[in-house]
Amino acid sequence: MIKALLQDKKFWAALVGLVMVVVSAVNPEFKLDEAALVAAIVMFISYVLSVGIDPGDPSVGVLKGFLASRKFWLLLVGITVVLFDAFGVVLPEGITPDQLAGMLYMVGALIAGIGLNDSVPFRKG
Repeated sequence: MIKALLQDKKFWAALVGLVMVVVSAVNPEFKLDEAALVAAIVMFISYVLSVGIDPGDPSVGVLKGFLASRKFWLLLVGITVVLFDAFGVVLPEGITPDQLAGMLYMVGALIAGIGLNDSVPFRKG
């Protein structure tokens, strides 16, 4: 049971999301703005739902499955942007917190779209 849990992509995404929320509440240097936090949660929910719809090929293994997953890489980019913003790394000038949240919402929508698209069997014709 533990082995199955540790190999579950949904578990790892939920765990990383939980860690981000806890760190933002505990660490005063981690200044995650509310809109970015909500957008990050939307990204994680999109990832968990899309992996639930289309878990990928189980025969390739967990690590190779992560590295081959477009959903994973989009989530990683989104998390990286959120972490840069939270730790005060300067984003391109002129990007407001609302614009950042909007971009992260689009990443979440793209993750969900990829999950839905990959779950539909290919039809010719």
